[in-house]
Formats: sequence, structure tokens, C-alpha cells
Amino acid sequence: MTDDMPDGLDDAVAQLELARTRMHAQADAARQRRDALSGLTEELEAARGTARSARGEVVVIARATGAVDEIRFSRDVESLDVDALGRMTVATIASAQRAATAEAARLVENALGDGNPQAAEFRAEATRRFST
Repeated sequence: MTDDMPDGLDDAVAQLELARTRMHAQADAARQRRDALSGLTEELEAARGTARSARGEVVVIARATGAVDEIRFSRDVESLDVDALGRMTVATIASAQRAATAEAARLVENALGDGNPQAAEFRAEATRRFST
């Protein structure tokens, strides 16, 4: 106890100082999260995944939303029947979508930090959406 303060007041001042320190730490953490998230939207929109079929006949570039930006076929597809090419294309699209969502999940985890529950939820939802 200090000479200037009545009994118990120095404990109250210490508790207030501790609360103030915690509030500053929380505010700093919130600012860091805001800064980390500020560019995340643009990064997520730019996230892409690329997949190729086993022998490279089909190459697909997809977005984390599931949209397909590009499908390329090599000359080797000329030897495939239409049904086989269709199945191969669908499978390659799904692989590209999974790759894109994995990239998006990585970006979210980097922005929010390892072990963040929202990042884990994002990854689980992305995995569920594009699982085969």
C-alpha cells in the first residue's frame, strides 16, 4: 500500500491497470487481424488451382468458387472416345477445384493464424464442397 492511498485502493488501481493493459493487447490483436484480412478478399478472388489428367491430355484452371477459367486439351485426346474424355475432363475439373480451394484455405489460415477456428471451419467447408 502506498502512503497516499487508502486501504484497498491500490489493489483497485492495479486491477484497473491490468484491465487497461489487456484492452490494449486486445485492440492491438484486432488491428493485426484487420491488417491481415485487408487484402484477403483480393487474394481469395485471385486464388486458382491447376490440375492435369494423368497423362496430361486435359489441363484445367479453376477458381476457389468452383468456376472454371480454362480447359486445355492436348492432341492426345484425339485417341480417346467421347465418354472417356468426358469422365477425364470432369475428374480434372474437380481436381482443379480442390486445388483452388486448398489454396484459398491456405490464404485464410495465413491471414488468421494457425489453429484459428474460423480458418479451420473455412477449410472444412471448402473440402466438403469439392470432395469427390
